[in-house]
Amino acid sequence: MRLGTRFAVGAAVAAAAVFGAASPAMATTGPDLHVTAALDQTTYHLGDPVSVTFTLVNNGDATLHNVQPAGGESTGLDFVSPPAFGFDVDPGTPVSITYTYTVADTGVNLGFIAVDTGFGGNEPDANPADGTGVAKARVLGATGVSEGRVYDAAGSDPTTAPGVAGATIKLTNTLDATVTATGTSDAAGAFHIADVPTGVYKVEVTPPSGWELTAPAGPAQVVRDDKLEQFIGLKRLPVPTTTSAAAAPQLPATGTPVGLIAGVGGGVVALGFVLLALARHRRANS
Repeated sequence: MRLGTRFAVGAAVAAAAVFGAASPAMATTGPDLHVTAALDQTTYHLGDPVSVTFTLVNNGDATLHNVQPAGGESTGLDFVSPPAFGFDVDPGTPVSITYTYTVADTGVNLGFIAVDTGFGGNEPDANPADGTGVAKARVLGATGVSEGRVYDAAGSDPTTAPGVAGATIKLTNTLDATVTATGTSDAAGAFHIADVPTGVYKVEVTPPSGWELTAPAGPAQVVRDDKLEQFIGLKRLPVPTTTSAAAAPQLPATGTPVGLIAGVGGGVVALGFVLLALARHRRANS
């Protein structure tokens, strides 16, 4: 064995003696239930059947026994039937269960349905934060109105403060970005957007020139046959201050007379020509 090899082996043995042999990566201790939810369609109408499939995966290293619902809620749905519970979920073996609902009138009013259901078992979950399945979908068939005022936030009361004309308000459905609606504030700052499909919308405001939002507009819920009233505050942009350009330096009123110097210079040149002519004339006569 070469010296270098002996040294390396010796170092490894010494390190193992001092620090101990390398231990494998720590695994999750106990069950760790991860839950996802999926709807059977992307859009629904009043009275449609709805199937929600929850998939439960145990990412831990121990079986989770006697699985049961552990809280949650549904929105816009009438409950039909639950699955059977009391089953076990082994590590690495997915289990799927299905809840059945129908779309209720509330779902049409709001423009969406939603489920939010958690699960647990006899043993503590190592990571309970991901033990809830959430799903949401649009419900079609109803419209509402979005209206309000765009006002000068320098005023104390949004209902009486001066309005700001020319602001563009754009609504984008949070479940389907292709569903949009727009409006523009009038001379009084008022805007009215009719026939908006019910649902939750992201609100984007484009102020007119010289103005900016005091704060981003929050999401808006458009409800069937109802008016969503919003007040959107704007503030004037500061007017940039400008400084006049420095005046070009002027020649002093007193000092060397430039015109006189130019005249004298011209006279000297003329005198030089005369003297040169006389000198040539003398040479010619000599």
